[in-house]
Amino acid sequence: MNDELCYLKKKGSERIQINSLLLTISLGILSVVLLASKEQCSQVVIAELAVSIPLFKISSLAYTKLRYRPEIELRTWDFYGWITHSIAYVCVFCSFGMILFQNGHKSLAEVFFAVEIFTYFTYCLLDIYLEKSRAKTSTVKFLFHLLMFLIAGGIPIIVGF
Repeated sequence: MNDELCYLKKKGSERIQINSLLLTISLGILSVVLLASKEQCSQVVIAELAVSIPLFKISSLAYTKLRYRPEIELRTWDFYGWITHSIAYVCVFCSFGMILFQNGHKSLAEVFFAVEIFTYFTYCLLDIYLEKSRAKTSTVKFLFHLLMFLIAGGIPIIVGF
């Protein structure tokens, strides 16, 4: 078994654990938000939390495929697991920021979004610094992450979700 195959199988197992934790957190927060009051929470926040749940689940299922599918399929399942995880992750984090914003903590919401974007940017820079061949992949992932944050968090706040 080559090194990349071993890496993908290990990565799949680890991502399943992360997705399970985030899925549990999403379910818990959504439950609390819904129990608190439908009028106090934006439909956008509720929708993003709700959407994150099936996305985390399907991401875990895709990563499970890395354990037993033929090698030729692994990159496809890895990408599908990554994209669904990334969208779900952004939905959860944007919903947190919007809850802060909606509850009158505008400055804290701005700091929350800025720290999230800055830390992901530095994460990508470190990845590139440590291995120059990752520049294209890390840049694309950062730009995708940034675009998703604008769509799921920035635009709803600007238009007054």
